[in-house]
Amino acid sequence: MKSTFILFTLCLLFSAIATISAANVYKQRKRIVAVSEWRVARATLMKRHLYERDDLPSDNSSANTADNTVNTASPASPANPDNTADNNKYEGEPVSALVVPPDGDGGNSNPSDLSLNNGNDTSFEDRKKGSSSSSYSSSSSSSHSSSSSSSSTSAKITFYEGDVLKNAFCYGNGHLPSYNAKPSDMIGAMKMSGTSMCYKCVEIRCGSKSIIVKIIDACPTCGSSNDIDLTKSAFRELAPPVKGIVKINWRLLKSCPGDGDWPTFEEDEKDNKKEDNKKEDKKQKS
Repeated sequence: MKSTFILFTLCLLFSAIATISAANVYKQRKRIVAVSEWRVARATLMKRHLYERDDLPSDNSSANTADNTVNTASPASPANPDNTADNNKYEGEPVSALVVPPDGDGGNSNPSDLSLNNGNDTSFEDRKKGSSSSSYSSSSSSSHSSSSSSSSTSAKITFYEGDVLKNAFCYGNGHLPSYNAKPSDMIGAMKMSGTSMCYKCVEIRCGSKSIIVKIIDACPTCGSSNDIDLTKSAFRELAPPVKGIVKINWRLLKSCPGDGDWPTFEEDEKDNKKEDNKKEDKKQKS
């Protein structure tokens, strides 16, 4: 009788230990799942901030959709606006900057500006070997001034990280393939109604400096319809990136130069159509 009682007690003890172990395993798994879900949610949120350009509308005829689309080509807040050494470096240049004070957390609230907050102006070319930055000097820009419109527009420029721009608004529609920007591209984005500014080239002047860029993307979050959001390499040709927002004047060119660092899919499409028309004419004549 005594041995039976001891055996029964041991069974109960082992059963209790097994139950407690199973409960601990269940809690641990539940905690792991919760942590994993939190990490996935956090990563999704960050990705949504950084890559919302993928959600730009593909309908050329929809002006309202283009204006309401959230775009990561948002005006960048300048880092270290009181950087005396940097300002002295550009002393005497007629560059008028609109300084936007950073937030209480040191300006880290804007995901597109994270690379600026450490005060290091590391170029895309330094971070991505093999990518060369090409720009237009004042003499190069002036050579195309005869093909520009007579009036200039006062506006502001900002910049975004070029390798964040994916699926530029002006491409990926109809027969044109989509386009992902390269850091060295001399391109810009504007707040558009429809596609009125797509494939247009503008000459931007800031003091004694000037560049030519091609508009290939929409920027619904830009301040006004005249403001231009540039790649960082293009912005750097006019002013130090630490400025963040800079006043400029730009004028529309009647045609784009043939040697620019930008996509020419629409020109290729025109050439293909012309070639097809020539072949069709030859067939009809024969």
